[in-house]
Formats: sequence, C-alpha cells, structure tokens
Amino acid sequence: MRFAPKAGSVLTAVGLALGLATIPAPAHAAPITCDEAALVDAIDAANLAGGGTIDLAPNCVYSLDTVEPPVGGSGPNGLPVITEPITINGANSVIERAAAPLTPKFRMFEVGGTDGELTLNRITLRNGNPAVLGSEDGGAILVNAGRVLAVSSSNLAGNTAQEGGAIASLGGSSTTISSTVVSGNVAFFGGGGLYNLGGSVTARSSIVSDNNAHHGSGIHNLGTLNLQSSVVRNNSATLMGGVGGGVYNTGTATISSSSVQKNTAGIGGGLFNLVGSMTVNFSSISGNTAENEGGGIRNYATLGLNSTSLSNNKVTAAGSQGGGLYNGTGTATLTGSLVTGNSAVLEAGGIFENPGSTVNLVSSFVSGNTPDNCRPPGAVPGCTN
Repeated sequence: MRFAPKAGSVLTAVGLALGLATIPAPAHAAPITCDEAALVDAIDAANLAGGGTIDLAPNCVYSLDTVEPPVGGSGPNGLPVITEPITINGANSVIERAAAPLTPKFRMFEVGGTDGELTLNRITLRNGNPAVLGSEDGGAILVNAGRVLAVSSSNLAGNTAQEGGAIASLGGSSTTISSTVVSGNVAFFGGGGLYNLGGSVTARSSIVSDNNAHHGSGIHNLGTLNLQSSVVRNNSATLMGGVGGGVYNTGTATISSSSVQKNTAGIGGGLFNLVGSMTVNFSSISGNTAENEGGGIRNYATLGLNSTSLSNNKVTAAGSQGGGLYNGTGTATLTGSLVTGNSAVLEAGGIFENPGSTVNLVSSFVSGNTPDNCRPPGAVPGCTN
C-alpha cells in the first residue's frame, strides 16, 4: 500500500516531556492528504517552484514503501531529494519507512542539490535504514556538503545506518536540532544518534538517548559541535570494545549547560576526546561507565572543564584506571570544577595522568573518589589523597 493513515500521540508525549513551546501553525495552505504519493508530489512541486512550505495532515502516518529515483552515490531515499529551501510542518505527524518485511532499504530525506535546505517541525521520523554498500550514512536524514538542515520539536527514533543512525551531516553542512529527541537509533560504526563529518552541528534543548554505535553512540563529531542545554544519556558504545558512549570528538566540541549521564563504553564512557579540542561549561558528567579507561572522560588532546561536575563515574575492568578522568596525552584544565564520587578498580578513582600528559587544577577540587583521588602520586598539583 502507498499509505497507512492512523492516529498517534508520539510528538504530543515528546512535547509534554520536554516542555516544548508550541510552534504556530501556518495558515497559508490546507494540509496535504494523508498519503505517500501526495507527500512525494508536494516535495516535487516545491523543488520545481524553487522552494515552499508543506503542511502535513494532522495525526497522519506517512508510511513509505518505495524508493524514489534517482538513486545516486548517496544511496536510496524514500522521498525526493530536497534541492531547494523547503519547510515541512507536522501536526503529530509521522514519516516512516514501512515495517513490512519486503520493504526496500532507504532513508527518508536527503538534502542535496546546490540549494537544498530542509526545515522539519513537529515530525517523527522512524525506521529509516539505507543499508546499501557505499551509501550507508544517515538512517533518517543525510545532509550533503554545504547544505542546511533544521529540526525542531521532533522525534527521530529507531533508525539505522553505518554512520549516523538518525542524522549524518557531511563536510561544510549546517545542522541544527532544537527541542528534539534523538533516541533508539543504531549506527554500526560511528554516531548512533548524530554523525558530523566535517560540518557544523548545533543541538539545543534536546535529548540524545539510548542510541548504539561502536564509537560516539550518542554523537560522533569530526567537525564543529555545539551542545547547549541538552541531555546525552543512556547511549552505549560496547560493541567490539567501543569508545565514547556519549560523545566522541575529533573536531571542536563545546558543551554548555548540559548533562552527559549514564552512558557506557569500553573506553570513555561519557566523553572521548581524541584530537582537536573539547570545552565543557556549567555542565554535569555523571554516572557514566567504561570498562578500562575514563569512566567519565578519556582525553588525548585539549580538554577544558569550566564550572563542571565530574561525579559518580566508574571504570570496572581489573586493572582499570581513571574513574572520573583518564588523561592519556595532551592537556586537561579544570577550572572551578569538582571531581567526586568516581571509582576505579586499580587506582585513580578521580584522575589518572599518564606520563607525558598534563592535568591542571584551577580553583577545582578532587575528593571522595575510590580507591584514591589522583595517580600517579604527586602528578596532579593540588590533588591529595
């Protein structure tokens, strides 16, 4: 079948949970019918017109079961490629890849062309899966180089890809999510929720939770990441000894007024900073778990914690070190921050400073960690056991 209309309450529940503001409903056009073909036709028309606004039918599930041509190097899509500035407004609306066993593999949206810009409001995207060799990025949405995506008051759930279970943003792209839940997505390699390959990703007042990948289960950043007033929680990077349960960074990451909590990984349960720089301001890194190094944070590069709490994180394997922070190489500077209640099996429940690396404490306190606060003894000036 080309469509499967039914009522739902997914976005209503999400909005209540997050306390989202209501987006004013546009009054300029009647919603399109609750039909896959109608949605395809509306996108085609908007592309042809140089852009436009599409209003979805309230409480409709647009269930896609067909790959839309053309199928290029970016892989299969369930809807026409967005090549012009297009806004799609939902009203408790769902766009999904149909669950029938013989449904072909595809993502829902690709933002491409020379002028592609996509804005999504109050929409659930689910069950996308473009698992075709060589075109595996972006389970729900792929944002091509230089293109723009904005997602507001929406829910991206249950999507699957090789990189970017929900969203993959390529070099030079710009992606913003606000008041949005990214939950229950899977990437076989990087970015269970969000994957940023050289673009710019901003997440505001959003939740990234319960995603799974080998590295960067919540977010995998290889470009510029700004995480503001958001929560990254319950993501898992445990496949094949994965790294970076919450956020995996090889670019420039800034985390502000946010919480990274209860994520798990082989190394770097909460945050894994490999190269580039990571700055955490007025935030909480808590309750994360790693098997071997860095229950809260594993750092190899430049790390700054400012007015931030690193608490109740742990490493669990025999001989493990750095329950709060494991600083392998590079420099970590903690300013006005607190490291407490973390634990390790062997040593350095609070902070482990690997020889050749540097940890600076500026008006910061390390206390109440198990079995000790800092190791090696005397390596971290200002830290006592």
